[in-house]
Amino acid sequence: LSSLAGQSVRFRWRIGTDNEYAYTGWFVDDIRIYRCMPIPLPPGIHDDGHESFIYSGSWGSSSSLSGAYNNTIHYSTWSAGNDVTFRIEGEYLRLVYLAQSSYGVAEIYVDGSLYDTIDMFNPIETWKKVWTSNNLGSGIHTVRIVQQGNPAINIDGIVNVTDFDPPAAVTDLAAATGPSLGTVDLSWTAPGE
Repeated sequence: LSSLAGQSVRFRWRIGTDNEYAYTGWFVDDIRIYRCMPIPLPPGIHDDGHESFIYSGSWGSSSSLSGAYNNTIHYSTWSAGNDVTFRIEGEYLRLVYLAQSSYGVAEIYVDGSLYDTIDMFNPIETWKKVWTSNNLGSGIHTVRIVQQGNPAINIDGIVNVTDFDPPAAVTDLAAATGPSLGTVDLSWTAPGE
């Protein structure tokens, strides 16, 4: 509905009946207009064309780009306010993008608050540049990436990571001669969280 912002909009409800019945019809009350948010992205790498991304404003896309993740990229036009919204279920977020001279600054909002800004400008074209968040905390987070001004911004992919913390060190590693020539048997106890 963002394309209708600032315009007058008329909604009409119609009912059709036949000559046989003369009932009152229907009553309309408590109208709400909202945008349904898609299911949160699960952990993993997600291409810019994933169905959970909601692009608002003016965006284009390119395919068959050998430097891009999955050979595709979405890019905004030169108009401030273009945005993409999605939800993640995880603690960390990585944004994969193309840095080059025709791109500018993107604002990253997490759960409605400005979280960070990314300058996508680079005099040398750099594919698969990565911005990584700090720990966002567990749970579902709504992420919105907004074009701050001119020039444009782009989205190549999103990586949703649930845990960057390394596992605990193995302290009881033991090695023994294996059953056949040139083999070794290793044993250890898996560390807990």
